[in-house]
Amino acid sequence: MLAASRISGLYLGASQKTWSWIPKRYIRDRFNPMEFHDENAFRRRYKFTQDEVRYFLLPLVEADLERLNRRGLPLPPLTQLLATLRFMASGSYQAVIGDLQYVSQSSICLAVQRVSVALASRSNEFIHFPPDDEGQVNNIKRFYLVAGMTSISAVIDGCLVRIKSPPRQFAEIFRCRKGYFAINVLAAVGPDGEFLFVDVRHPGSVHDQTCLDRSALRAWFAQRQITGKLLGDNGYGNKPYLLTPVLNPQTQQQRRYNRSHIPTRNIVERAFGRWKAKFSCVKRGLLNNVNNSIAIIVATCVLWNIHLSLHHPNNTIISEEQLPRNIAHAEEHQPANMNGLIYRREFILRHF
Repeated sequence: MLAASRISGLYLGASQKTWSWIPKRYIRDRFNPMEFHDENAFRRRYKFTQDEVRYFLLPLVEADLERLNRRGLPLPPLTQLLATLRFMASGSYQAVIGDLQYVSQSSICLAVQRVSVALASRSNEFIHFPPDDEGQVNNIKRFYLVAGMTSISAVIDGCLVRIKSPPRQFAEIFRCRKGYFAINVLAAVGPDGEFLFVDVRHPGSVHDQTCLDRSALRAWFAQRQITGKLLGDNGYGNKPYLLTPVLNPQTQQQRRYNRSHIPTRNIVERAFGRWKAKFSCVKRGLLNNVNNSIAIIVATCVLWNIHLSLHHPNNTIISEEQLPRNIAHAEEHQPANMNGLIYRREFILRHF
């Protein structure tokens, strides 16, 4: 006689002579990453949670990815989005991503292109300076709390993103000072490391100062459309709206200015590092053509801001006792055409 038997999902114990239900085995769908991976495994692979993908990212791009008919058996929008997120998070070859999704490399290439363009087209919704004076003043206050640097509304720097060799007639203008082909990304960053402005139009051979001079960012600050000033490294020239560190400080005031400047400007360096760590495709380099590479870079910037807004909401309550009087408007009376070095010297004497 058998010690136990299984009858219609019931378990009969030989010793206890009792019936108990056998738990039904759940077979996961290996073709659906939303079902196959648990929450932690999914987030490690796609850098977003399942709920964030399903209820926030997918509605952003679904209308752009839908096909009017089923001709050619197009990939569903969710599959295209997941393949693109996996590509951006891992920086792997598209053929490898296709093997994981059980589709061809060409389908993954098209999905990455369509999703990146759809996200990049929404960049104005997620990458911008605060639209009102209150938001801009709040940024200035939060920058001041970092190291005591007053009147700063953004920190800027350039970041080289490696790409494959462009067509022969344009290749050398993309070769950067480090010897490889790249796109020079100009970015202005807020106090939480969020992107406030991104310009990806320039090849790697273009200097950071030239990227700034050609951008709308310079015009906004030169015409005082944005409250406050920019903070940059010595790759930029001093302007009344742009402050750089003193190369050889001679006085205690200049040393205090540099001690305040360096940790405040480092926010943009840390933002680039965290952005590249989250989206390895921009860290390891892009093998797409130039136009697709630009769309991918902007799309990752949009996703970075979305990630910060979902996980790091700004709930900082700033006490007025922590701030100097009239911090936001202390420099508005300065003429915009003043020489940058003279302006920086007066700024140091006045505040440090």
